Amino acid sequence: MSRRLISKSFDTLDALRKHPYFILLRCKGFETVGILTKTELVYDGSWGVMRKLGRGLSMSGEPFEEYLDRKNKRTGDLEDLIHMQTDLIMLTARNTNSPDDDDDKNFEYLLDTKTSTHIKDELDQMIELKRINKALDKKTQESLRLKESYMRQLETAQSEANSYREKMSNFSEQLGHARARAEYYQTQLKKEQIRLMELEGYLEEKLKNAVPSGEIQGKDSADVVLEASKKQWQAKKELDKLAGTDDGVSRDEFQNFEKKIFSKIDGMKTPSPVKPSKPTVKFEEENGDSDGESSAI
Repeated sequence: MSRRLISKSFDTLDALRKHPYFILLRCKGFETVGILTKTELVYDGSWGVMRKLGRGLSMSGEPFEEYLDRKNKRTGDLEDLIHMQTDLIMLTARNTNSPDDDDDKNFEYLLDTKTSTHIKDELDQMIELKRINKALDKKTQESLRLKESYMRQLETAQSEANSYREKMSNFSEQLGHARARAEYYQTQLKKEQIRLMELEGYLEEKLKNAVPSGEIQGKDSADVVLEASKKQWQAKKELDKLAGTDDGVSRDEFQNFEKKIFSKIDGMKTPSPVKPSKPTVKFEEENGDSDGESSAI
């Protein structure tokens, strides 16, 4: 039975090939509509175009007709619904023989191999771009983390630089003060050197004037006694000379002369005490009279 059916089917299919008939299939589930026996063009007054209309017999033997194209309002084009056609079959995207072209549920599209290959290539490119985008996003996130790290390092470096600038400013200010103090000390040193040179000259002059005074003030009581003894001895020597002469001098005159001599000797024995002078040295600008102090010495 099955062999007879298969054999008969082969005969039927072979007869279909010899005639302009097609087995009409739908894209949705590859449902068989029937045998398409005729295709003709009819005028559509709503769009003013010629449309393709198919006629045939359904699987139940009833006649049917349906449009093999669609008026697509969104694109404004009249699109062909035949996705595949061979010498035996024809594949349409319309789900029913309803002429309603606005109901999207009435259509199920199956792409041809060329379009499918193109879409597959587009999908592959999209997946590749997503992969590249993911890798770039990962690198971007890493770059952002590095940027944040560099920004923190930059802020730290800027803070340290500001601190160094502040320290340098303080050092510069301290250096300016130190230079000012050094200049002040140099000025004071020059003034002190000038004052010491003036003092040295003043002391040399005082020492020159102090030599004679020192010789006088340096004599002590022993020197005074020694000089008085020398003078007494010289006076006594003179008296001895006078006492031994017979030149007519009377005894009274000799005694008077002797009294005068001894009174002088007594005065020489008791010399007036010499007050030692205080070795004080003063600037001319303090007492205002260097000659007066020299004369006092």
